[in-house]
Amino acid sequence: MRAYGPLSSEAAQRLDGIRAELDGLIAKLRSFLGKGAGGDLQQRLQQLGKTGDEIRLLSEVERIITAHGLIEFRGTVSMLLDRMEGAAFEVGVFGRVSSGKSSLLNYILQTDVLPIGVTPVTAISTRISHGPIAEAGIEFAEAQPQIISLVELPEFATEQKNPGNKKHVMRIFVKLPSERLSEGVTFVDTPGLGSLAVAGAEETIAYLPRCDLGIALIDASAGLTQDDLVVVQALYQAGANAMILISKADLFSAVDRERMIDYVKTNLRKQLRLDAPVHAVSVFGADAPLCDGWFESELRPFLAQHHELAIASQKRKIGALREGVMGALERRVHTGSEGISTEQAPPSSETIEALRNGDRILERAQSEAFFLTRKVMKMQPQIIDAAAEKIAAALLDSDDTDAGSIFAETLTAMLAEPVGGILQSIEQTRDALDEAMQLAASTSNGTAPDELPKPSGMPMLDVSEISKQIVIEKPAVLSLLGKGVVASHVRRKLESEYDRALLEFLSLYANRLRRWMEQSINALRNAFTAFADMYRVRLEAAPASTSADMSAVQSDLQILRDWQAADQDPVVTRT
Repeated sequence: MRAYGPLSSEAAQRLDGIRAELDGLIAKLRSFLGKGAGGDLQQRLQQLGKTGDEIRLLSEVERIITAHGLIEFRGTVSMLLDRMEGAAFEVGVFGRVSSGKSSLLNYILQTDVLPIGVTPVTAISTRISHGPIAEAGIEFAEAQPQIISLVELPEFATEQKNPGNKKHVMRIFVKLPSERLSEGVTFVDTPGLGSLAVAGAEETIAYLPRCDLGIALIDASAGLTQDDLVVVQALYQAGANAMILISKADLFSAVDRERMIDYVKTNLRKQLRLDAPVHAVSVFGADAPLCDGWFESELRPFLAQHHELAIASQKRKIGALREGVMGALERRVHTGSEGISTEQAPPSSETIEALRNGDRILERAQSEAFFLTRKVMKMQPQIIDAAAEKIAAALLDSDDTDAGSIFAETLTAMLAEPVGGILQSIEQTRDALDEAMQLAASTSNGTAPDELPKPSGMPMLDVSEISKQIVIEKPAVLSLLGKGVVASHVRRKLESEYDRALLEFLSLYANRLRRWMEQSINALRNAFTAFADMYRVRLEAAPASTSADMSAVQSDLQILRDWQAADQDPVVTRT
């Protein structure tokens, strides 16, 4: 466009918004053409058709959307189906190695399929859900998946049988005919905290955004640790609820258990400013009723409440979709009855620009993901320089210097700025999108938009493993020559012996941050697109229709009106 003359910054920004909007429309059109006119959604609806009113309504709305070419609404239908198909309530179980995670799950599910022992399992989460027969599915990075019997599970899920995950297992799925799984609950046994340095940490953090409830186990024999606090904090940051269990309570008297509960609650309040439920449990002997009591009084009611909240939210969203489709059909009826010459109010330019600005914001955020995370990978020289200076100063001041701890502190402090920038970028994107949506709603007299998903599950920074490798002793002779010489000596040692380990650490963490950032942006994009589609179709003038077409439009419009009038508050059954 610049060939037509100079562009002001305002005009260039508006054109960028139009281009971003067109890119999004083309992507949706490609998806629509690739899936056919309606077969994909109809097939998914049929699979869910055994449920109640909300599925019958959604199926009817989808038919009307397809019949009248309202493809702008198909993204919303697909999103609602995703929510229904993924309706399982996920309970993640977290804890240090040998804290009793597998024992707890075996007891809750009344089985003994999960391997139990002091040796850490491989850094792979095990997902346990309901199935007609007891079996396990194993997915590999470089081989076809396998279905195995549960007695074979240790061959893939334990460090003894699969050291360092040499079999390249990617996912483990366990199916059990357990009554406690029959209502759509999935339990996830995560890697033990003692094995979270690299792959385990990545797997666990990547899982956090999907976790609805986190059960954090604190080993009564080991007490509350920093790792335990980190996990509880990460769960709440990921938007999940948390229950804290003190395991192995059978090792202590009832009085000591109460003291432990008070101690844990006090530290959660003091260090995390968090008031969370804490329970002492055991799965052995005469104290096993502690676990039964917690399950019946705390966990089961929580699951029931979650289902009710999810159902209510689902009902509201389907109702909003019905109203949007009714509005589109009403405009067609109005246009057809008034004729082509009917003067219609022009679409709100403020609304159109607000939606285009949202597309532009998402596009900019996507491009920033690579550059912001790449900054982490490029910090290797600065980290080594800063650590060398601090270690050198400590070596000159003391003969008993922990170089690893100093390196860990330096690494954590220097990564705080770029990591904070990444989180700030996502939060700013969310705020900017929310502002665009609020503006679009206000200028079109629409209802206030739903809250956008908050950034959650940001990868934790675990520097413990790399810091353990750093060993630097005080050079006796060089110490006499001053800090500069000692710093140069430490720098050379860091570069020669630990440079590769630091590069691998930064690369892995940067990749995890980039994936998290892209996932967060995609979640925002999905929510914004569902909102924008509802408004864009309302702003478009309907094409002229034949009398036959108009009759079909009026008939389908009446179906939706009758549905609303017949049951203003329909009972929505569980999917």
